[in-house]
Amino acid sequence: MTALVTTRLLFLVGDSLSVKKFSRFPRAAPLPKNIRLFSRISHDNGPLTLTSLGFMSEHETTTRDEKYNLPQISSTVKVPKSKVKVVRSAAVRSVIARNPLEIEAAPFSAKSFAELGLPSLLIERLEREGFAVPTDVQSSAIPTILKSHDVVIQSYTGSGKTLAYLLPILSGIGALNELQNTVKPRKKMDIEAVIVAPSRELGMQIVREVEKLLGPEDRKLVQQLVGGANRSRQEEALKKNKPAIVVGTPGRIAEISASGKLHTHDCRYLVLDEVDELLSFNFREDMHRILEHVGKRPGSGKSDSKIPTARKAGRQTIMVSATVPFSVVRAARSWGCDPLLVQAKKVLTLDSVTPSGPVNLTGTSSASTTTSQTPSAVQSLPPALKHYYCVARLQHKIDTLRRCVHALDAKSVIAFMNHSRQLKDAVFKLEARGMNAIELHGDLGKLARSTILKKFKSGQVRVLVTNELSARGLDIPECDLVVNLDLPTDSIHYAHRAGRTGRLGRNGSVVTICEEREVFIMKKMQKQLAVPIQSCDFAEGKLLLTENEKTSDTGRCALVTGGNKGIGLETCRKLAATGITVILTARNEINGTEAVEKLKLSGLSDVVFHQLDISDQASISAVAKFVETNFGKLDILVNNAAAPGIVIAKPDELRSFKDGAAFGEVADKYADLLEGILVQDYKLAEDCLRTNYYGVKALIAELLPLLQLSSSARIVNVTSNYGELHFIPNEEVKEELGNVEHLTEEKIDGIVKWFLKDFKDNKLKANGWPITVSAYKISKAAIAAYTRFLAKTYPHMIINCVHPGYVQTDITSKTGPLTPEEGARAPTMVALLPDDGPSGLYFYEMQPSAF
Repeated sequence: MTALVTTRLLFLVGDSLSVKKFSRFPRAAPLPKNIRLFSRISHDNGPLTLTSLGFMSEHETTTRDEKYNLPQISSTVKVPKSKVKVVRSAAVRSVIARNPLEIEAAPFSAKSFAELGLPSLLIERLEREGFAVPTDVQSSAIPTILKSHDVVIQSYTGSGKTLAYLLPILSGIGALNELQNTVKPRKKMDIEAVIVAPSRELGMQIVREVEKLLGPEDRKLVQQLVGGANRSRQEEALKKNKPAIVVGTPGRIAEISASGKLHTHDCRYLVLDEVDELLSFNFREDMHRILEHVGKRPGSGKSDSKIPTARKAGRQTIMVSATVPFSVVRAARSWGCDPLLVQAKKVLTLDSVTPSGPVNLTGTSSASTTTSQTPSAVQSLPPALKHYYCVARLQHKIDTLRRCVHALDAKSVIAFMNHSRQLKDAVFKLEARGMNAIELHGDLGKLARSTILKKFKSGQVRVLVTNELSARGLDIPECDLVVNLDLPTDSIHYAHRAGRTGRLGRNGSVVTICEEREVFIMKKMQKQLAVPIQSCDFAEGKLLLTENEKTSDTGRCALVTGGNKGIGLETCRKLAATGITVILTARNEINGTEAVEKLKLSGLSDVVFHQLDISDQASISAVAKFVETNFGKLDILVNNAAAPGIVIAKPDELRSFKDGAAFGEVADKYADLLEGILVQDYKLAEDCLRTNYYGVKALIAELLPLLQLSSSARIVNVTSNYGELHFIPNEEVKEELGNVEHLTEEKIDGIVKWFLKDFKDNKLKANGWPITVSAYKISKAAIAAYTRFLAKTYPHMIINCVHPGYVQTDITSKTGPLTPEEGARAPTMVALLPDDGPSGLYFYEMQPSAF
């Protein structure tokens, strides 16, 4: 069995450490000593083979790793001498300069599982289940895991990743381990492998795969611990069956572990399936407990400089996903010990991925890779898929789905929508048109979901309408068509949805039914995924390829915070009317979606929604990722969202003040009179500063790299006349915030912290702070000062702040004289300033004014 090793592999001979270099990252670094694949080779080693790289021949004597009891078995591959080049130290520098090294291995091309070093009993079970030949990713992953390496397994959905990690684990555990009599017997209470999956469906699917391989006599060696099932019964089964392998969801595993009824300290394997999903905020606390306890033997924290941190924990960590963004790479480095990236026919080091520049796990420096390309996008898509998009109006999407199913003669269809509440209506419309359909979502009980999946797999139901729940892990080989009734949020989600069809080399089709306004997103997604997505239509029972170049995309993109109502909504309307694509953001998803639909009904199609809470860093990061994935840059940022810092207890009495300016001038003077009308406390003040100042800063910081890619970047901070410096009695504060030459971010932060401390200590009046609407005034003064600081720091951008006027909004209890439409004129005007327009100014409505 032979395979080529890249001709660009360079070995340095002598006493110095090996040097590795990666294309596009020409930094030399010493190799980790425990990664034998890339260790030193001397002249005496003879021909370059997998044996010389640390992989043993299947004909050699099998040995055991003293600590992990894993067989070290793989295949010898001879490389022709013409493919090997030994470079003397004197010539090293010039050779490296001409030809940057790219470590890339394709050592496996196995034609049978026997060649991978698996036990004969396990091979018999595989043949019984109809598995005769390993897939590419299995050929790469199994020997690497058997060598005790921590790994990140990445390959397209349906490529056999589950068996890629199950087989080496089973070869060392339980009845399938032929060497079990030669090693220390397992303690009955010991869990030897923990497999974590993000959903119940995926967890149960993994359990079924393990049970098939174990057979009826040993099926109790695996135990499911998924959410939604009876916890007491699961704990009883743990005590009674004493399994070697547990498979479950993060919440349930962490819960039972915390109760002391799941002992994982001596666990040898930790598998994180769909690891990119497990990294999400929802699983953070549970994953922290799992990582802290699985494989952590007593005393493992004691210092030993000779043992890598992850190995002190005593476990082998295996991470699996179709997509591997840099967050997964970072997690792998943190949780594992010198982990390797395993792809189909490739084993790479994770050092080939760095935080600078686009993440590229494909091992190539091709010029086709752009900064907007999704990491490893091509790797995550099944190769036999055909991709299409079809334009249809919102009210015609279900009928287009029906025509699509008939035109492609699809027998098993999964249709994705973004919101659970839409599923029932879609199923009703399909049933009314004579097509068997059923819905699947997370609110259904365990039994109901299991029944629905059985009906779909058996062919009783032709169309399964679901949300993102089914996008990961579900293995339905018969599925021949995936339809996106709503656009996925990004290319990674598209890849996971698409992976429900075309599994294990079968043919499949993916059709996205989108509106005219969304065509430009499909075109950008096509570039990011590096696959052709053809425009099509369905007529007379046939799929017709079309050319649809119509789009209102001017190339400019704007993001507006707090865009679901008031000034924000009207600003979105005005910007979209100019042909700019607008990302409308709001904290409440339902309100934001309704706002977008309202704009659509008025004829504005280039508006998309994304949820955003600017007081939440995870939410800020998510919207930045959305902008980067779908647009590649950002041209305009309008920071409109704000918190008032007060509660207006008596709005009718507030209306006795004639207008905002008059109210602002007399508010502190008549503070006693306003005491029952305006209510403020420390919690409201903290929330106000967190949103109006710190949240705006955090959003700008996250989006700055995307704004810097624009040739006409604009930042508009919607402030208030309450933020004018004359409202602050403290002369020192006014001097600090007003001196733009010496203004720094640290000084502004210090003033905000000073204010909050005095507010908490009830020293507002004593130290010269505003005593009514206090936090709101300071937050707006701080963000106005920060605007000037930003404009000074980034002179190539146009950055201004604007007071829109006293507007009838919720924040003013609708007491202002201006309508939201009138209030949106100033922010829109400032956002659309010409390229030679002013920067670092404060606009009072439509005119520049003093801070």
